[in-house]
Amino acid sequence: RLTGLHQGRITDLTKLPLLYDKLPNIDDYEWLPVETSRGCPMKCGYCAWSSQEQQKMRFYDLDHVFKELDTVLSSNIKWAYLCDSSLLFNKERGRQILKFCSKYKKSIRFEFAIGQLDKDIIEALLEMLESEYNFGVQTTNPPALKAISRAFNKEIFEREYNALAGNHNVTVDAIYGLPEDSID
Repeated sequence: RLTGLHQGRITDLTKLPLLYDKLPNIDDYEWLPVETSRGCPMKCGYCAWSSQEQQKMRFYDLDHVFKELDTVLSSNIKWAYLCDSSLLFNKERGRQILKFCSKYKKSIRFEFAIGQLDKDIIEALLEMLESEYNFGVQTTNPPALKAISRAFNKEIFEREYNALAGNHNVTVDAIYGLPEDSID
């Protein structure tokens, strides 16, 4: 139980305790999610994170993140899921987390927005053991993209996808039946 916190949205993530340091039987889990931030600034029209309250990014202190990751990645789990909206909204911070994760021989699932990768990030990701990278494309239909306030650049997507797909599992999220979609 969290004490000293108001009911509702927690604005200071440093007040939250470590989640996994006292988890009984952590080695019995196949995978565990790890959160390094909360929020998403993208304002996509279909997403729960697009509410005004959720748009502001809030980050866990890196010491907290590293302790949490160390507990999870040192256990006998098979893989971890970094369940942020995107690890790369703060690229320097994301690089530090990727560098920390690369010390462990665990598969990790990451989610990124198209266009956030760069040469250094791709190189760091390619060093990871059998990890999975997910791009939330949602749609490539121009009218639907406009209706949900989402952008898509085919060239950027293909470049980033191809940079990772040869060596790792890359998944793509797509949503069917968005506003302005049709059977065509």
